[in-house]
Amino acid sequence: MAFDFTQKQYEKQDMEDAELSERELCGFHFVDCRFYGAELGGLVTRKCLFSNCTFSFASLQDSLHVGTAFLNCTFDGASLFGAELENCKCTGSSFAGANLTGLAIRGGNFSDTVLDGCDLRRMDLHSVCFAHAFLQRANLERADLRGCDFSHAVLVGAVLKNADLRGARLDGVDVRQVRFDRTKIDLEQAVRFAESMGCVLE
Repeated sequence: MAFDFTQKQYEKQDMEDAELSERELCGFHFVDCRFYGAELGGLVTRKCLFSNCTFSFASLQDSLHVGTAFLNCTFDGASLFGAELENCKCTGSSFAGANLTGLAIRGGNFSDTVLDGCDLRRMDLHSVCFAHAFLQRANLERADLRGCDFSHAVLVGAVLKNADLRGARLDGVDVRQVRFDRTKIDLEQAVRFAESMGCVLE
């Protein structure tokens, strides 16, 4: 479809052929729209809303998103290579199966997101909210997780080798099912981990 830049709201539209590469969108709303396989490389969005949208197999390489909300969206098979998400809200979205190589996440809310099996190695994710998120078997090796909120997140089989977890909230997380290896933790976390394994501190 030919994209109309004067129209700010779209609902239940097929955006597969919309020409949005290297364009900038500010304050646009998309609800139940389909971006399946769309070419969105270099797209810039600012304070936009994407609700219940499908980005399966879309190319978002080198795209930039500032203060944008992706609510209950799916990104399976999508490429976010070199993309940037700055203070974005991605509540309820699924990134499982997406290419996240070189993705930069700066702050924001990723609560209830699905990141199962995602490669998040070496990413700077400090202070990001991952409350109630699904991170089963996610690779977080050498990731900066300082100050993150993982409250009630599912981290079964997640790899935290050489990750920095200091100051992160882990309320409701079964740390016995997380793969720690030279992971940096603070004293308070060490006490809680010991207690979760049945140790008595005296």
